[in-house]
Amino acid sequence: MNELAILYRRVSTDHQDNSMELQEKLNADYCRRLGLPILDQAYEDPDTSGSIWFNDRTGGNALLVRLQFGDIKHLITAKQDRLGRDTLDTIATIRKIWNLGITPHFPAEGGAFPRTPQNELLFEIKASVAQYERNLIRDRTRAVLRHKFNQGQLTGNVPYGFDCLYTFPDGRTQLSPRALAALELPGKPVSKQLLDNPAEQQVIRQIQAWRDAGWKLEQIAAELNRRALPTKLGCRWQAGNVASVLTSRHTAKILAANA
Repeated sequence: MNELAILYRRVSTDHQDNSMELQEKLNADYCRRLGLPILDQAYEDPDTSGSIWFNDRTGGNALLVRLQFGDIKHLITAKQDRLGRDTLDTIATIRKIWNLGITPHFPAEGGAFPRTPQNELLFEIKASVAQYERNLIRDRTRAVLRHKFNQGQLTGNVPYGFDCLYTFPDGRTQLSPRALAALELPGKPVSKQLLDNPAEQQVIRQIQAWRDAGWKLEQIAAELNRRALPTKLGCRWQAGNVASVLTSRHTAKILAANA
């Protein structure tokens, strides 16, 4: 064979076993076995969820544009779900590829996948399963985050009105007004508990009082800046910062406790 092949790879996070490096090696080895010359530019989407539509990804969009040139005959990507985990999007994507006369190959799932009635049916079934698996992961993640929120544990950034107490296996603790990266910690914490920040919570109650009195977000931000009260990250207030605080579920918890 001397038909030109193009490579594509994607991972949702850099912690996945099916890493970018593994995909690259798998795809390249596959092409060498088949004697397929590879386009010197590979296309990729690191740290990109499969729920993001193919055309909305940086690498995916660039790949579709490149396929329009007409010289590519084979698209190599490790598995079908590298194209995505949204049923409608992945079906639309594979049909674009087939309609251009290009054969997709999934090296980790058997190889070439030409357009046939059987393959179309199989692809659609697997696309539905991939979205089902994605939905299960999403629901499990939401349940875990909901439990942590109910327990007063950190689930992302430290919200305005709280500080985070990191506790370590040896009993040491570290209090921080913001979420800390792993490199900033002396070890892996066993818990990340949110503690009340009374001064910030008083500001929250004042913000809500101003809002109840009909103040615009811009007015509130200006008054906070006039009083030299910083945001959580030590910046000047903007209308968007005020809106974020007002709509936070952590703010709702604070205000409910004082109702």
